Amino acid sequence: SPQLRRLFGYASEKDVQTSFRTIFSHFHLDDRKRFADSFMSVVRDGVPRTLEGRVVAVDGTERYVRASARRLMVDGRIIGTVQDLTEIHRQHEEIVQS
Repeated sequence: SPQLRRLFGYASEKDVQTSFRTIFSHFHLDDRKRFADSFMSVVRDGVPRTLEGRVVAVDGTERYVRASARRLMVDGRIIGTVQDLTEIHRQHEEIVQS
């Protein structure tokens, strides 16, 4: 999607495929296992999950996100969303620092 392309810092749609592998590769190393475990729980148990953590764009910029995933009962496909929380996180940090 254009939103994920911008979030991960890709210049064009040709540069990125919206696949689990691509999305997962952008999760911060410290958050990756937690996201992988949660995703596998969605696959295995069919329970929707939402987590917050960091992703790293192609230029190295860290962004804070909320990722949600759920399994469709009709055909078993996994669908999900990734929401950019960077500005909210930044504002929270400013308030804490003041």
